[in-house]
Amino acid sequence: MESQASTSTVDQPPEGWRSARFVHVQGGVRVINGFEHQARIEPAALNRKSAQFDVAAYHHLFHSIHELLKWKIIGVDFVSHVLEADRRVPPNWRTFLPPVASPWIVDDTILTWRNISNAAHEKRDGRLWDLASRIAYQLRLCSWRLRQLSDVYSDCLTAKVRDGEFKVGSAFDDGFVQLGYFEVQSLLIDGCILRDALAEFTANYVYATAAANSKARITTMSGLRERILKKQESPEALAVELLAASSDGGWLYDLGAYRDLIIHAAPIVKAERRLLALTGALPLAGSPGVPTITLPLPADPNAIRSSRSMGNLFDDFDEQVRRFAGSVGSPGASRDALEYAHFALGGLATWASELSRRSPIAPVMPHFDASNIIGPVVIKRV
Repeated sequence: MESQASTSTVDQPPEGWRSARFVHVQGGVRVINGFEHQARIEPAALNRKSAQFDVAAYHHLFHSIHELLKWKIIGVDFVSHVLEADRRVPPNWRTFLPPVASPWIVDDTILTWRNISNAAHEKRDGRLWDLASRIAYQLRLCSWRLRQLSDVYSDCLTAKVRDGEFKVGSAFDDGFVQLGYFEVQSLLIDGCILRDALAEFTANYVYATAAANSKARITTMSGLRERILKKQESPEALAVELLAASSDGGWLYDLGAYRDLIIHAAPIVKAERRLLALTGALPLAGSPGVPTITLPLPADPNAIRSSRSMGNLFDDFDEQVRRFAGSVGSPGASRDALEYAHFALGGLATWASELSRRSPIAPVMPHFDASNIIGPVVIKRV
């Protein structure tokens, strides 16, 4: 690792370099690797010196960040075409999720569900066609929401560093912080829409017999849990796992608690107290560290919702005013919004991947030929 004022450039990409990559890292940090053997880190370190490191081969980049630097990778923008470089098409974004079997499980699973939907269409199975399409769509939407949140982190961090007043351990609020909480709220709600779509598939295809005996069609996580999972006499591994995940303390339970707080009580940013962004640093050898920010989430959304519904939150008006004015400290034990969103998406993607292997119809990739193309095919050089 070396610190220097500028990075080198090359006229021709090294052999095997298939794309430039913009790696989204925790805390709003970026690692940028163009068509060259160096990767630079943005923003500069706390001592205001820029840093870069060597990338011996194309596939070494992620290992260097994740295993050597010990930084959490959120996702990656790949730029391999002039249309992407010129922003004439959306970024080729992929969520990165180690240590699962494939770090690209989100995009792999999206493709699988799209192909299941295509196969169901070919077999004229309207219900599966619709549900598989919704799962693929919602999974892609959640992945994109994650990128939007990561972008706000980066914008917020960049603005804070540029104002020349970045200090580790401080709290602040600005327009970017508010945008960050907008994105968090959207992602948590969309994540629960995906959760319910996966629950609908689980109930009606994995446990089809039990679902058929139910008095109503099951389309939600609560319906799956109460009408199917809790009634299994000899629950299989999937049922045991989902019951644990949706019980108090489980990841699905927490995801639902955040969604319920937002829908039924108040926005997260002002649910219990005014939430402020917090500054920090990622460790970097040979430097005092790289600046980061955190947007905290309250650790116990259910307790906040209960406090609101029972009125306890409003018993002491002066204390309430101090909390919402930001003059009372941070919310104690809390989660970072970006890292939590990344974690929750990983759980949903893993569940979706497992369910795709239980589809009653195998996935089939769309095939285009003269039988299903209307009009001429036009190919343009760009």
